[in-house]
Amino acid sequence: MKRLIYIAKTLESDKDAKGHLYGKKVFDQLHDHFGSRLKLITNSHNNIWCRDYMPIRNGRGDLVQFSYAPSYLMGSVKGRKTIPEPREIHQELGLKNVSFSEIILDGGNVELRGKKAIVTDRVFRDNNKINLVKKKELVAELIEWLAVDTLILIPQYPYDFTGHVDGLIRFVDERTVLINDFTQELIDTVLDPNSYRQKIMDQWHHSFMNVLLSSGLKIKTLPYTASLENGTTSAQGVYLNFLELDDRIVMPTFGDKANDKEAARRLEALYRKPVQRIEATELSQKGGVINCVTWVG
Repeated sequence: MKRLIYIAKTLESDKDAKGHLYGKKVFDQLHDHFGSRLKLITNSHNNIWCRDYMPIRNGRGDLVQFSYAPSYLMGSVKGRKTIPEPREIHQELGLKNVSFSEIILDGGNVELRGKKAIVTDRVFRDNNKINLVKKKELVAELIEWLAVDTLILIPQYPYDFTGHVDGLIRFVDERTVLINDFTQELIDTVLDPNSYRQKIMDQWHHSFMNVLLSSGLKIKTLPYTASLENGTTSAQGVYLNFLELDDRIVMPTFGDKANDKEAARRLEALYRKPVQRIEATELSQKGGVINCVTWVG
């Protein structure tokens, strides 16, 4: 039986102060492609990013509800109002046997395959684990809750306010990961007169690649056309934020025929599944795309 896909009902009506609808096109396309397999979350507190506040399925297949209290929301009254009550959602959807952890961790900051998981070091900031001893304690707790043998901690991308992994890295299998092709962005930073940005990106990329290589992972790349010219909250060009299902990959597209086609080709070859394309340019302006707005039951 194919697993159900959940999205927030407000994705259909999410709009800015000027009344511009950001998520309706993606909502309509998902509805057209999945029909009755698509289920709506109504107790979302107008938060369309359900990946982050829904439970995480750990290495044993059990559901774990981590605390959804990220620093980027907790710093304002407006942000805190968008934090749903998880038990309301669990009851609404009929989710049972969900374990609760007090660790603050967004669903978008966990990439898990088999007995390995990847999170960014944002988890330390959100949980205020500063000294080395507390960091080790937190890592040990995460390994237990996620039911994995290995937890790989990567440095968060410096220009993503969420600090998530799902726009940075995805597992193909336990030995292979897929990352963005940062070649053009690194070239652009060299040419950027802002030498500070060049230094930040160079240091981050070196640390990021060092962690992956020292973890013994094979690395594949996906086209990546994101640009700071689109704004620091834009996810336009981040093909990596796709939804992986048992029967297909659901990939965002951005009206870029050449890169849309190449991204789909690589994903189909790597995952050996058909690729469903969802035009997501407008949604990407809000800071996320397909994986961010979906959850699989």
